Amino acid sequence: MKINSYLRAISLQLICICICSINLPGLAHASGQPAITSSKLSSAGSLSVEVNTGSIANSIAEVKLFINNTKVGEKDFYAPYIWNWKAGNYAGNTVVARAVVFDRYGKRYEVSRVIDLSQATTQPSGTYVPRVSFKGLPKTVSGKVNIEVEASDPKGIGAVNLYASNVLVGKDTSEPYTFNWNSTAYAGSTVDVEAVAINKVGNRSSIAADIDVEATRQSNQCGAKLLFKSDFETGSIRHPSQNPDGWSKHNMGLKHGIEVKRGFARSGNYSAKLFIDRNDWNGTNTLQGIGNPRAQLAKTNQYLPLQMETEYWMGVSTYIPSDWQNEKNIGNNVTLWQFHGTKGGPGEGAAPPLSLDIKGNKFVIANRFGNVSERVTARNIWTGNLEKGRWVDWVVRVKFSLTNGYIRVWKNGNKIAEVSGVQTIYRGKDASRINSPLYMILSLYKPKFVQQPSNVKNHTIYYDEFRLAQGQNGKQQVTPAGNCN
Repeated sequence: MKINSYLRAISLQLICICICSINLPGLAHASGQPAITSSKLSSAGSLSVEVNTGSIANSIAEVKLFINNTKVGEKDFYAPYIWNWKAGNYAGNTVVARAVVFDRYGKRYEVSRVIDLSQATTQPSGTYVPRVSFKGLPKTVSGKVNIEVEASDPKGIGAVNLYASNVLVGKDTSEPYTFNWNSTAYAGSTVDVEAVAINKVGNRSSIAADIDVEATRQSNQCGAKLLFKSDFETGSIRHPSQNPDGWSKHNMGLKHGIEVKRGFARSGNYSAKLFIDRNDWNGTNTLQGIGNPRAQLAKTNQYLPLQMETEYWMGVSTYIPSDWQNEKNIGNNVTLWQFHGTKGGPGEGAAPPLSLDIKGNKFVIANRFGNVSERVTARNIWTGNLEKGRWVDWVVRVKFSLTNGYIRVWKNGNKIAEVSGVQTIYRGKDASRINSPLYMILSLYKPKFVQQPSNVKNHTIYYDEFRLAQGQNGKQQVTPAGNCN
């Protein structure tokens, strides 16, 4: 949510909203309902709202806070859930504070309470924030849809911006504030649509709502050619020379590191478990050995070459265990799935041209481009909170190009990142191998894991529902647990 700039508009009166999780003993998932247990306006004008999450405290995935249906903020996983909210033109009235809580099992809880602000001091006009609301917003849409926003402010409205999954999709500076939004790119997913109203002195407020975008016909979403599918349901990992759906196992520098896990999966009965341990060194002292142990499943270019200037779709589910330890030194990156170049060709250096990494308590999707003989530039196209204890679905649409490529990424059905019309890979050392293919890796790789000091002794990750397709309209085809039959 674009709340940071909202908070920068300094107010003479702040109301502090606090939602606190109280950890109680018991099961991680139970029937206990959250409840707003207190609400009191202090003489200084601060408001305290506490939500007792009871027996689900240890399984909280997300908490959203709304005031009169305007989303004030959201936060994942960890208490305290605190936002600073300006009373603005709500002073002297009553408001409804509503908390929406999701647990890691997808269950939704909702609690609300009426709060009396009749004793709050009215703010000077310069600190007012706009009133903003959607007008007749549909719950389900497809294709192009008209969205109308109502906004008002004593100082006048300067602009209304519309965002879809945190991406700016429209701006209107005069009434009526209407937007013709093309939802096609979000087909089959739920989108967080947010309208941000900005008054003429720079103060702003926003309202957000979830909209379900209908899936398009399968013929439109399943037009790509499926190249590879791996759901590990055979119960073992066989080499590609023995099985077209197999992988090359690279447990470099480790005695162990890769196995198929039965009874734990995104879909079906099996998943791939990758793990690294500082005490599991196998005695080698190579680049891939003592300093750089890794557990990897590779679909090398010998068996599945990925060409330059070609559109690919990749889908996979990852699971980070709830006991995953965050690195205190965020320079100790952990690399998960990645696209990699072949020797001498584009993207063949130590850093993959596109990867999902973990840095401290964050997921980071990184793209690297430039010239390997001069300088490789890394850009983080998306950063988000590390999600533990639940499956996360990823879909990537990519064209690797030295001039005109693109990358689009969806997480759990929501579009989170996009770059287009840019260089999306770096040049290799050998100019004659400019068209050398790339390949795909499912990885658990921590550079210099043994050599560098670390507060972490081991890491584990699970993969499932991997799919790779080539050509247009492949989103549904590679979406984990999706179906194009």
